[in-house]
Amino acid sequence: MKSRIRYLAIVTEQPRALSQFYGAYFGTSELGTLSAGDISFTEGAFNLTFLKPGLGEVGLSHIGLAVRDIGEVEARLREHAPETKLVPANGAASRGEYTVVDPKRQSH
Repeated sequence: MKSRIRYLAIVTEQPRALSQFYGAYFGTSELGTLSAGDISFTEGAFNLTFLKPGLGEVGLSHIGLAVRDIGEVEARLREHAPETKLVPANGAASRGEYTVVDPKRQSH
């Protein structure tokens, strides 16, 4: 199974300022803004989301992986990490279609 990193989500105190910086100096375009102030943008192939604090500590929040076959992911999780659940998400630019938490992170 091949996957590729599709996006990163970072918690920051200043999502708007950072989004404007990347847009002005690197030519990124905004994908959307949530009412909470979270902003997602892209350069065309990779998405980056700046999240307001409240979803975790300032810094890296989560990564998004693009996979071709979600059924294969489910089968691998059942075989290698049965305690890990694949949960449907809301499909927002900052969350994708499914969420899974690393089993090592679950124990903290």
